[in-house]
Amino acid sequence: NLETKRLPAKQSAALSLDGSEAIQLAEWGLVLENHFQQAQDIEWTIDGSGKVFLLQTRPLRTGFANEDATPDCDFDDIDEGLLLKGGESASSGIATGPVHNLTTATDLNTVPHQAVLVARNALPQYAKLISRLSAIITDAGSSAGHLASVAREFKVPALVNTGAASTVLAHGRQVTVHADGLSVYAGTVHKMLESPCAKIDLMVDSPFMRKLRYILKFVSTLDLVDPEAASFTPRHCRSLHDIIRYSHEKAVREMFHISDNRLRKPGSAKKLTTHIPMQFLVLDVGKGLKDGTESSKEIPIEEVRNQAMRALWTGLTHPDIHWGALQHFDWEAHDRIVMSGGIASPKATMFVSHAVISDDYMNLNLKFGYHFVIVDALCREDAADNLVQFRFSGGGTEMHQRMLRATFLKKVLLRLGFEVSVKSDLVDGQFKGVERKTCFDRLDMLGRLLGATPLMDMCLKDESMVESFVDDFMQGRYRFNT
Repeated sequence: NLETKRLPAKQSAALSLDGSEAIQLAEWGLVLENHFQQAQDIEWTIDGSGKVFLLQTRPLRTGFANEDATPDCDFDDIDEGLLLKGGESASSGIATGPVHNLTTATDLNTVPHQAVLVARNALPQYAKLISRLSAIITDAGSSAGHLASVAREFKVPALVNTGAASTVLAHGRQVTVHADGLSVYAGTVHKMLESPCAKIDLMVDSPFMRKLRYILKFVSTLDLVDPEAASFTPRHCRSLHDIIRYSHEKAVREMFHISDNRLRKPGSAKKLTTHIPMQFLVLDVGKGLKDGTESSKEIPIEEVRNQAMRALWTGLTHPDIHWGALQHFDWEAHDRIVMSGGIASPKATMFVSHAVISDDYMNLNLKFGYHFVIVDALCREDAADNLVQFRFSGGGTEMHQRMLRATFLKKVLLRLGFEVSVKSDLVDGQFKGVERKTCFDRLDMLGRLLGATPLMDMCLKDESMVESFVDDFMQGRYRFNT
């Protein structure tokens, strides 16, 4: 456990190292530099008994690899707009961005992308922000510190030990940082940014990226692009992407007995005939369909015995819901395969919606464009057993609009008596312990809710619209995207 204590003034002003410890570290530094024939970035620690330990050492890189490769970074002719001069270059380069003054390590989430981080101290916690920073400037700190080391690794220009950056550089002001020149200028200095000394693309040819590119060949590459091709076999898998694509395609096909010679066997999936523009399969795992449907390839909703699904379908097909002609399937998965060079029909089973039903249980997966819905329901005579679970996620618009739709769903579900949790655009709802009829009533309303919301995220602009839409829905208005 950590304990914070206020030290006496004399003790708080004392040096962290005594003379013998400082000398030992200096001697180690000289030995290591002589051994490796270059300056070293050393990490060390002192245990409770005062013994000094060397943890690791690596080459200290503050700039370009050698003098011959160093471009001309002399900008003495630029004398206007100089805001700050001095300090210590901890990581080479030139970059521009708005100043973000950070006062404590608890405010990390407030730092925007491409900001120039300005702080009093070069705290190690700031390293977690490195991927979103243009540059780093601190009042105190050292080029041998952890933050400086990470900045060099990620090639983010860093200027430390300036003494006054946090008071001189105004929050929000656009600046250009020239780390090697120990200078900060007002505005965007294009001459500097267009020079070879400017900050290069993040880790573009670093050892990490070279390893990552090699690994990705065996992870993300997709060779199994056509499920109907003779090469769509396990032996032709060359990456994890291939394995996942093959496994998913075969699992879905097996589950729903796609081939013609299996569709007529008892227990196989049936295509549900409906005016709703979507492909929908129903898999009966026990008394979910009426007798006499065993040999049918297609069935109407009237042949479904499961009352939970009948109730949900009543809501989905409510006469006031406008579906239009747009075909609903898993657009996101389809786009992902096509953009990877694959071949996939929108009518393929992997993209369609489906339900698994018994006499009193339903698990339904609906695929509406760029979002998906799961409804899990158990509706029996005993109210204690009854449960309706709902999950909604995804969308094809900006996150702000998807979150507005999530808020709409949450507010409606709460009015319907659901327990609701929302994380970003993911909505989870639960309704349990109610009479069977109430269970069916809520499934009917869920169907209406799902029919009303497929493109709602494209319409919502702000919170005031959400409240208005919720009121309209509860009063029986179900068209929001026309």
